[in-house]
Amino acid sequence: WVASRQRQSISAELSSTMVIRSAFYSKKMNLVNDVAAWTGWEILLKSDTQVRVMISLRRQFLPPLADSAQDIFVTLQCPKHIFHHGQGITEELLLGEARLAADSLS
Repeated sequence: WVASRQRQSISAELSSTMVIRSAFYSKKMNLVNDVAAWTGWEILLKSDTQVRVMISLRRQFLPPLADSAQDIFVTLQCPKHIFHHGQGITEELLLGEARLAADSLS
């Protein structure tokens, strides 16, 4: 779906891209009792210059007729040199921040 095209466009603009993580994502925190179905995918990309995390979410069967869908992308990026200078930023921390942002969507 739309997420694969988004991933291709992100990796096309980066040089020497490596996919570090590509996995199913389960959205948490349904704070408003949303009846729509949420599906997601998370991707962690590393290039020569930066690290990017993208979580793509699809919200399907939207009320009132349950006949439409929304695609939502949460993307965080960080310059790669920050990871090597001991500033306490890791790939898992960046991934955790993206997950927190994705989970807070309602």
